[in-house]
Amino acid sequence: MDRPIYNTLKNLSNKKIYPFHMPGHKRNKKFLNDFYDFIDLDFTEIDETDNMHKPETIIKQSKEILANTFSTKDSYFLVNGSSSGIMASIMACVSPNEQILVARNCHISVYNGIVLSGALPIYIEPTIKYNIPCGIDIKNVENAIKKSPNVKVFILTSPTYEGFVSDIENIAKLLHKNNIVLIVDEAHGAHFNFSSNFPKTAIQCGADIVIQSFHKTLPSFTQCGVLHLNSNIINKNKLEKCLSIIQTTSPSYMFMMSIEYATNFCKNNINLFNEYTLFLKEIRKELKNLKNLKLIDSDILENSNIIDFD
Repeated sequence: MDRPIYNTLKNLSNKKIYPFHMPGHKRNKKFLNDFYDFIDLDFTEIDETDNMHKPETIIKQSKEILANTFSTKDSYFLVNGSSSGIMASIMACVSPNEQILVARNCHISVYNGIVLSGALPIYIEPTIKYNIPCGIDIKNVENAIKKSPNVKVFILTSPTYEGFVSDIENIAKLLHKNNIVLIVDEAHGAHFNFSSNFPKTAIQCGADIVIQSFHKTLPSFTQCGVLHLNSNIINKNKLEKCLSIIQTTSPSYMFMMSIEYATNFCKNNINLFNEYTLFLKEIRKELKNLKNLKLIDSDILENSNIIDFD
């Protein structure tokens, strides 16, 4: 086997196995129906293709469509995954030896970003129920601010890996009263924007920066993410500089096209999300009858600081 990666993946793709894992397109060609000419489109930065780090033409136009779709002040392509957006956000918003409030169930990229920024973390534990990390108690946030009034930023994950959504709206209001920036790792919630059956996005709830992994729940290639700027209190120039520092100088046009495609596909196929949620509700009814597995249901909402499911 002189091509072990290719051969293994090719063998897996030929098996009739449904992928419950990422990427969100599930290798289903109906979600990628006009995106299979990509080999001919694998370009780099030349005069006609613009530059992701200083977009002026086609990438700028695509970014504007992305921002308009999600109703943000600006949106950025993340070709190095959501991790790059999380790390750049932390670096842009907190300086060495400044304090950052951190939910203890964050992704490893948050801790990497803290290391790179030189910030001093102050941790908030999520509520635990059934041995599962749940939502963030706003009272704990308020107490942490009182104990550490010099905190500059709070970063948390919502929805969590388990699909739990915290009270972002009221947390944002509390933080902004205290001149604290709110960064939300919404990696698993990019789909929220496309159906009223889903929870409100962190963007709608007032977060200043929101990072989403398109590849987790939308029809996009693995490693594709976006960063949404949703506030005037962020130093935009510094954020863009940090994004350029963290991300590759040779961004994949395949990835940028994939983000663009997913945005366009979702915006023009809202009905699919509504059909999908009806399907999920039917599946959940059947799963409730399982004898050896317990379905996480509305009973977890009580005393968990979870306000919704993904």
